[in-house]
Amino acid sequence: MRAASAVSITFTATPTTRGIIYYCVSGVIDATTRGTFGTHLDEITAAAHPFVLDLTGVPFISVGGLSLIETLAHTTARLDIRWALAAQYSLHRFLTLLNIDAHIPSFDTDEAAVAHLRPSG
Repeated sequence: MRAASAVSITFTATPTTRGIIYYCVSGVIDATTRGTFGTHLDEITAAAHPFVLDLTGVPFISVGGLSLIETLAHTTARLDIRWALAAQYSLHRFLTLLNIDAHIPSFDTDEAAVAHLRPSG
């Protein structure tokens, strides 16, 4: 019998230039970490700063996690908070297949996501 390993998620926040906050998430987002992920997303929207949510370090996200990203998109639109998502191709593909990508500014790299939020000029 194999022992169950503890699944964890790490979440770091780093301020960047021009008031953009860079949030980096690493680990699996599943039933065991969904609550923690959701709490962090609530804290992000409560702060009401432009932000990048970097999920490039997330190898797997459950449907529940995708639902939280969809809710984040609706909340940020309602509160007029500028944001961008950086994620692996597989996450972009799931968002497209589930038709929840329309209001999610998503990019393949964190650099592209930050650049999207920086004012031009």
